Amino acid sequence: MTRTARLGRCGVLVLTGLLGAWLGAATARAEDASKADIEALKKSLAKYEDYTAAIRDLYLSTEGCVYYGGEKIDGAMYYPKGAMG
Repeated sequence: MTRTARLGRCGVLVLTGLLGAWLGAATARAEDASKADIEALKKSLAKYEDYTAAIRDLYLSTEGCVYYGGEKIDGAMYYPKGAMG
């Protein structure tokens, strides 16, 4: 093997190592940013652990049971009875 070939292989290995280290650091920074976003979201929604606060702010869960008798409400968008779930 010639000296040039050895240097080329070493260069490729070094570049691969540097690229791997850089990608690992970028992933760690992205995970930290995601964790920070999730914590901020949890903090902003903490007040809704009290269901009365959620109702007061007109937050209605799409998972819960909400009764709708089918009557028309002025100024609201019309949905046929049963159309929302």
